[in-house]
Amino acid sequence: MTSCDLLQRLLLQAVVLTVVVCMGRDYHDSNDITDALKHLEQHRNKSTDADAMNRREVRGQEDVSVTTTTTNIYSTARGSFTYRGVCSSIFLFLCDSGECITKNFVCDESNDCSDGSDEKNCQKTTGGKCSSYQFMCKNRRCIPRKWRCDGEDDCKDNSDEVDCDKCLGDKFRCKSGRCIANDTLCDGDVNCEDGDDEADCEKAHCLSIPGHYQCQSGECVPPGKVCDNVMDCLDKSDEGKACATTCEASNCTQECFRTPKGPHCSCRQGYYMERDQVTCSDVDECAWSEKLVCDHYCKNTKGGFQCSCHDKYILQTDNVTCKHQQSGSAFLLIAQDNGIRQLFLDDSRNVQIVHSENASTIGLGYDPITRTMFWSAFGVVLKAEVVPNAVSHSVLRDGIIVAEGLAVDWTGRNLYLTDPKIKHIIVCKMDGSSCYQLLRDLGHPRAIQLDMLNRYMYWSDVKDGTIRKAGMDGTNHDVVVMNGVVWPNAMALDLPAGRLYWLDANTDQAFSVKLDGTEQKSLQHAVIHHPFAMVLWEDRLYWTDWSEKVISSCVKRDGRHGKTVLKGFTMYFGLVLFHPAMMEDISNPCQYSNCSHMCLLSPHPPGYACACPSGIMELSLDRHTCVDTPARVYLIVSSLKKLYLLSPHKFGRADQHVLEPHPDIKDIGDVEYSPEQDMVLVSDQWYSKVYAIYMETARVITLMQNTVVRRMALDWLRNNLYWLSANHEVLVGKIKEDEVTFHSVVIANLQSPLDIAVAPLLGYLFVSGASSRLKTAYIKQCGLDGSQCTTLVSEGIEKPISLTMDHWHNYLYWCDYMLMTMERIKMDGTNRVAIIDSNSRVVGRKSVKSLMVTDDRIYFTLEGKLAVYAISNDTSNPDLQMVKLDIDPQEGEILRLNRLKWKPPSYQGSQKPCFNNGGCSDICVGNASQDEVCLCGLSSQLEENGKTCKKRKCGDHMYECADSSECISLAWKWICDGEADCIDGADEGMAANCTNIITTTLTPSSAESGGSCGEDFTCEDGTCLPIIKVCDEYKDCPDGSDEQQSCESICRAKRCEQNCMATPRKAFCTCSEGYHLASDGRTCLDDLECKDESRCSQMCEERPGGYICTCLPGYQRASYSTCKRIDGEDWLVVRWEEGIFNITHLYHHDSLSVVPELADAASFTVDPVTGNLLFSDGERNVVAMIAESPEGKMEETILWKKNNPGPMCFDPWRRNLYVVETFKRNSEMLDKRSIEGSWSEKNSEDIGLWSTVMACNLDDKNCGVIYGSNNSVVHSVAVALTEGRLLFCTKFWGLEQGLIMTSFLDGTGMREIGRKVVWCGSVAVDEAKRRVYWTDLVLNTVESVTWEGESHHHVNGYQNQMWRSVGLVVVGRNIVWANAENQMLILCPKVSFRGDCSRILLPVVPRELFAAPMSLGPEKDQCKNVNCSQMCASGGSCNICQVNYQRSSSDPRKCTKLNTCDNNDCEGGSKCEAHTSDKYICRCPEGRYGLRCEFTSSSTQSSASVSAAVVVVVVLLILLILVLVYIYWWKQRPFTIWKRRSHGAAAQGYHFVNPAFGVMHDQPILEDEESSRNSMLTQVHVPPSSAPPSTPMLQKQEEQQHGINNHKNRKEIQTQEETALASTTDSLLPQGS
Repeated sequence: MTSCDLLQRLLLQAVVLTVVVCMGRDYHDSNDITDALKHLEQHRNKSTDADAMNRREVRGQEDVSVTTTTTNIYSTARGSFTYRGVCSSIFLFLCDSGECITKNFVCDESNDCSDGSDEKNCQKTTGGKCSSYQFMCKNRRCIPRKWRCDGEDDCKDNSDEVDCDKCLGDKFRCKSGRCIANDTLCDGDVNCEDGDDEADCEKAHCLSIPGHYQCQSGECVPPGKVCDNVMDCLDKSDEGKACATTCEASNCTQECFRTPKGPHCSCRQGYYMERDQVTCSDVDECAWSEKLVCDHYCKNTKGGFQCSCHDKYILQTDNVTCKHQQSGSAFLLIAQDNGIRQLFLDDSRNVQIVHSENASTIGLGYDPITRTMFWSAFGVVLKAEVVPNAVSHSVLRDGIIVAEGLAVDWTGRNLYLTDPKIKHIIVCKMDGSSCYQLLRDLGHPRAIQLDMLNRYMYWSDVKDGTIRKAGMDGTNHDVVVMNGVVWPNAMALDLPAGRLYWLDANTDQAFSVKLDGTEQKSLQHAVIHHPFAMVLWEDRLYWTDWSEKVISSCVKRDGRHGKTVLKGFTMYFGLVLFHPAMMEDISNPCQYSNCSHMCLLSPHPPGYACACPSGIMELSLDRHTCVDTPARVYLIVSSLKKLYLLSPHKFGRADQHVLEPHPDIKDIGDVEYSPEQDMVLVSDQWYSKVYAIYMETARVITLMQNTVVRRMALDWLRNNLYWLSANHEVLVGKIKEDEVTFHSVVIANLQSPLDIAVAPLLGYLFVSGASSRLKTAYIKQCGLDGSQCTTLVSEGIEKPISLTMDHWHNYLYWCDYMLMTMERIKMDGTNRVAIIDSNSRVVGRKSVKSLMVTDDRIYFTLEGKLAVYAISNDTSNPDLQMVKLDIDPQEGEILRLNRLKWKPPSYQGSQKPCFNNGGCSDICVGNASQDEVCLCGLSSQLEENGKTCKKRKCGDHMYECADSSECISLAWKWICDGEADCIDGADEGMAANCTNIITTTLTPSSAESGGSCGEDFTCEDGTCLPIIKVCDEYKDCPDGSDEQQSCESICRAKRCEQNCMATPRKAFCTCSEGYHLASDGRTCLDDLECKDESRCSQMCEERPGGYICTCLPGYQRASYSTCKRIDGEDWLVVRWEEGIFNITHLYHHDSLSVVPELADAASFTVDPVTGNLLFSDGERNVVAMIAESPEGKMEETILWKKNNPGPMCFDPWRRNLYVVETFKRNSEMLDKRSIEGSWSEKNSEDIGLWSTVMACNLDDKNCGVIYGSNNSVVHSVAVALTEGRLLFCTKFWGLEQGLIMTSFLDGTGMREIGRKVVWCGSVAVDEAKRRVYWTDLVLNTVESVTWEGESHHHVNGYQNQMWRSVGLVVVGRNIVWANAENQMLILCPKVSFRGDCSRILLPVVPRELFAAPMSLGPEKDQCKNVNCSQMCASGGSCNICQVNYQRSSSDPRKCTKLNTCDNNDCEGGSKCEAHTSDKYICRCPEGRYGLRCEFTSSSTQSSASVSAAVVVVVVLLILLILVLVYIYWWKQRPFTIWKRRSHGAAAQGYHFVNPAFGVMHDQPILEDEESSRNSMLTQVHVPPSSAPPSTPMLQKQEEQQHGINNHKNRKEIQTQEETALASTTDSLLPQGS
């Protein structure tokens, strides 16, 4: 539980206590949900993680309060209610100390009574691991003892069902071992598998079957066997003397039979015997039965009844049950102590979809439109999608204590809630933006159900024991059931049958009535114990049971056929059932209502009623529009950079949004509001400005510049602005039009001032300060002119901040940051009251950072909390509320509060003070004794008339600065001393007649050191004193020379920007941490901490005196310096030879997944929106997609006829796939198959290589050329979504040279950012640092530059970690790649000096590495306002031209057609595709190939046959020559020993020319790799250009040399005998060979 959650919970519990005490507890509290949750919390705290299976099971009922008038004591240490006196409930245990605790805590090996009496005389289990109320299974698992011998295998080894002769409790044990309820015996329905529950039921059958005769020995005999002279009864009681008396049919209205006691009349089934014992009358089963006989509708017939069903329901073969005609399985959503579980009734799925470790879920609702569930916990209502591991979001937070009942109006799109602590029912919009209080002053509302068809709501009240209803708009409040109801906890509507069901947790009975309250029926056979919630579907009821901790079910007609649906160790609370058939077509009158805020369904015409947020708005006369009430409060909340407008709601969720318009602010100092001008004032300490925001006209102006304003206070009566400067002064200025004029110092030489405030109506100015050095603190009260200052408070404070004036009651409020208090005081120093003291639990030992006071409430913020709190200014009734803020924690803490749109108390005088500026020439202010006092600007002084100002002149002992008109002292030789004391530096320049201008800045050590004292201060008597003890108001020098009168004023003239260190002779400026002193000796410059990239894992922002780590959109801070994804965790995917496998954020790898489609993949990526896998296949020359479907993984080709498709990356916002295509001269003949594409350069010589980066849109499949080169190949490509950039690396063939390139995603802005590349392998982008990383396969390094090509550095690592490197990704603080040689994953810090690398073994040889795509934040739709003619991309012109087009030179958003393909030489029906103004390719149809698609498959076969014939002839000739040589050798030297030559000496190869193909070149024979490479290099003619073309043969040899792990490259090397250049002019042979 977070500290924020704990604080909220403590606050809510305090309110709960207040409400409970006031209620007087005049009803049984054993049904109180807060008590049940306290028990869960206590047991949760007692449980350990050592053995999850041995969690203590909380038995029985929840905690119960007394009904007698005993003393209630709330124990905050225990977090539970205890009671002294007599425990009046059977569920409570009386401690020896007099306390009452629940019996569940007795003998649980934990002292719950304060005297430990609940653990005395307990029988411990022999195993010592299970509690006395638990049963230990053979597998050591502990289960509740009541699960023993219940016919179900709860131990999972069946040991709980061994040696069971009978079932526990009121149950019957079948021969199969199953336990069933006793009341199901002999009911005519078979419940046991072998039917033994219906055996030996003759006696019971005689009572239920009309006309049967009951033997005295117990048998049941049919009428025909009585008096038939055959003894059928064991005691022969079916025969007797009276059998001789015959029946007279006329004496009975229906049937008559003889009995041993004489003739007897009987009635047929469906009739009953009247009192005359002769007449039979029809039984009205529909009305007379105590139970329901039909699921829906019942019609009485003579001798029986007939059932029928509602529309869309079908009557079953039993003629009583109704089932819906729509198929499909219903599911339950179950609120439990640790989350929410989804259970399908067909047992197809049972999974927990929400996990909650600290907050119990209570109420539960479901919206089938959006598949969203809503649930309540203490003080909050949340929502989440119905998916596993759902992420929850807060919906309602304000004014909610505990919503026990929750219902969803998915038609009108509203939520209905019951809150028994506030005793009301409220309705809220589904987004929580508005809430309306429907009904208040109720007893204890709990369950709530909605009839959206008829627009009524029904709820139960467990205090007064009633079930009530009202329109869904709160009208027509009426009682449905009030007799015989005690605790109607659970309730459900059966709308097809028009009935309402409820379960009574006090009597443990179940009932139903019609919706009008008539025709009450009992479910006699329902077995319930302590139900909480109930749902109904078709013919069955389902409910949660607190006592048994189960979900139970029974038939809704009579309660028979009970069964356990779910059994667990925890309490179950709310319950929801949904089936698709429940979504009936209901009209929605709110669809056309035009309500401004809320629309509620209503039973009255026109079917709806408009409503407004309670407490802050009300309906206007048109009954549709909401307007503000006078009590509505608008707050300005400031963080470090932003201003937010906040309007707290009484219920639901506050309105919050960024204040508009909003100036560009970097460091907010303070905020003020002018009610007279509806203007917000905000100071920016970073830019030294004060802005004014006019709310009505949405205009922003700069009021002041070049002024650092720490704190502000506005005199709205006189339109003057006061501020606290960095020089420890309070200044005032006149707000005149669009600026603040005539700055004047009203208070100077303040000791560490902290805050200021004004009381315009009283004429007071307040200043607070504190000195940690002197250990003093103060709050001063002065006149608005700075005169008549007195100390208002000096005792009992340490650091008073946030001075705030209560203009209605004339109180001054303040917070003490160190003491964690909030106080107020009257202007005369009396009535000092602590609103929050240091022991208060309201703030939970947190300091109040800021506060704001209205006429009736106090709003404040706490350190480290993103929330605004409100309490009443009536200290006897605090009435605490809390509003959570939706503010990114990266913006810093909440700094200040102020009020917007408020009206100050009216001035009581006849004329406003300072009317017409009071006749003052500069500034008119006031003080405590008079309304008008004139002040002058800094460079002026007041004349004798007290109204006008004139330019100030310096005194005899002062020097006047030339430009600033300042006056500085002539003492201590400040003039021409080498240090500027005037702001304009005039005291050190020519204006002061300085002949020897010195620019050196003095320091305390250099100026004060002398003699043997070194850096210390030298007293006049020669004593050495530490410099820190000088001018500290204590005489430390023996002669007192360290404390002189100059100590008080010397720092003022110095005008240090931050801190000043004074000595009697000189003052020295110093800077706080995070700053350094500038060369002028007085200005402090901010340290640039963010230059060190290792400080933050993502982004770093400079702050005055420090820095703050921030995160990209979609991420949040995990610590001060690290970030984590909001939507989950980071992960990696490794591709291996046969598929992929995942690596978690903890770097644990999952099981291998075989994906055959990826066997020939050249590259792959993931679509983060759909989760589909995209890959390029160089064998099939396609780009394909693998998507999940109900049938499994499905492959779909998305791009066809792509030539050697390679590296890819994906832009999910624009749905553009960037894929590399490479065209090579010999590619067309590869394996004698069509490659379906080749490259040509119009009017120029073919150079054999063309590499492109194509952008292809996955929706319309159109492609455009982003980059193209005829002398290099793109090896890797990546996108940076935040700035719409493309980054890729290229390799020049034939040179040891590569490039790192970047452009916008539309291809514009192409530029080179890295040249220190030999052979680039992979690239990775770090969007937060704006860096690109790459691997160099020759240098075996990982290197990086910024996107501007600056700050090049190497990543730490060793060459053995880089050998055969695969992939490259950025994850958090690390750069990660795979080592294919050693099957390892390498993790290195992005900044090389920040730690060593880590290695993780992989189970397979990696081929490619892919990281989780950047968490997608808000889409930057740069294309929204750009009219792109073809394809759209982020960044640059946002326009991509398709192939055969190029970007227009006049308008980059337009495309013009290329004429490159005019008169092209593509053959055989091939398609010419223009890439640039002088380059095109021929894409060949099936069956054709070649540079111009000039060859067909038949010519290939013909050429192949000719080649084969030539080969055969050559081989035969060679064999013949060898035979002749052998014969010759044999005759000449038959015994000469053959000497093997070394490979190096015998290195040779062969070449042959085929006119049809050009030059063929086989693998060298007996030729080593290095000599082969050198020989090839000598054969290639290298032109003098910087980037010469290379041949594919050189490519293969270079790849072998550097060990590139590419299976496709290996295939190409092995088939070089079938590889050719599509040219008859170029040759790899040297000239003349």
